[in-house]
Amino acid sequence: MLRRDGGPPNTMTHTVLPNESRISGSILGWTWLGNWADNTLSSTHPIRIWMNDWIARFEEASNAELTGDTTVWRGGPVPIDTVESLTEQFKLDLWKQSWWKEFDASWQAVQRLRFGTDVPAGEYESLVESTIERIGDLGRSLGFVDPRTGKLTLDLNSDEIRSLAEDVILNGSDVVNELPSLNSDMADGIIEDYLLSERGFDAEEGLLNVGPGSLQDIYDQFERVAANNYVSIAPEELWDLVVRVKREDMSFQSAYDVISRKVGEQYSFLDDTSILNRINSFAFDSDSNEFGGSSLKSYLSPIRSSLASVWELGAGEVQLDSIFGADLGGLVVGEGADERFMNSREAATWARTQPQFKETQGYANGMSNIARSMLQMFGAR
Repeated sequence: MLRRDGGPPNTMTHTVLPNESRISGSILGWTWLGNWADNTLSSTHPIRIWMNDWIARFEEASNAELTGDTTVWRGGPVPIDTVESLTEQFKLDLWKQSWWKEFDASWQAVQRLRFGTDVPAGEYESLVESTIERIGDLGRSLGFVDPRTGKLTLDLNSDEIRSLAEDVILNGSDVVNELPSLNSDMADGIIEDYLLSERGFDAEEGLLNVGPGSLQDIYDQFERVAANNYVSIAPEELWDLVVRVKREDMSFQSAYDVISRKVGEQYSFLDDTSILNRINSFAFDSDSNEFGGSSLKSYLSPIRSSLASVWELGAGEVQLDSIFGADLGGLVVGEGADERFMNSREAATWARTQPQFKETQGYANGMSNIARSMLQMFGAR
């Protein structure tokens, strides 16, 4: 795998001049190159494009040697390179690629640690074991634990995890004194990308089964943003946002934008209003790692206060989504161009028609005053 920014996975600490053995003549050679490009790079990645161009040229040369047709017509007869001459050109061009020097240095460092005679026996296995421990620690911090027992759900003794550890060593290491040394940021990025497989918004995987950890923490943040804006978002979609943010396929700000845009979709009558503009323009605070600022909850707080006053409750005891429905449908009045939320006065009037009002002291006092007035009308003293 490459770094998350699409660059090469490590940085050489020294320069080595090209020679036949370092390019193709030993176990440390480039026979792995095609497989690596096919399995770790997207079809649009510059390295993959570079590889495909050379593959096409080799195929053309091979076909020419088989058929004896050594020229092609491109506005005139053009000679086709032989496979032998192309091989030499390929080696020279490969050596000019900065990514090749960097990745080859990592490859050779790992093989030297694994098979070299100048390195103490067991060093490679020791590095594999410590990397597996790192996978377990990171998995636990993400939340890959059984919510009931707290036990890690990853089988650290499996061939799958060992293969991941070896991939991390090869792709997530710097080269120090010609030996691999794990780069913590790169290594953790590879592990996270592996554990958090890509999920599309239409995926049917359902909810992630994780315990306490950073994944659940991010989910809780996103859930609070949705709840504070009274928008309905399926848990699967929130988990998709969590995974994409954790994989660094999406920023926190982009995830906030996805949620905030749903406010306008669900409450279309808020289009071009100041509150919706404030909700949509709010920026995620990376320093506090929290969302804040304007929300429908803060915008509708006067209505909550009016209801609380009529029903003689604390403002925190009034939950608008419990009273008017998750989408606040009961709070919406008017039709068409006149559709809007109730204002505070309308909400207070509505509240006095509800059963809760009959349980208040204000209602009791009001009824008492009405009864006294009626008695006085009939001459009672």
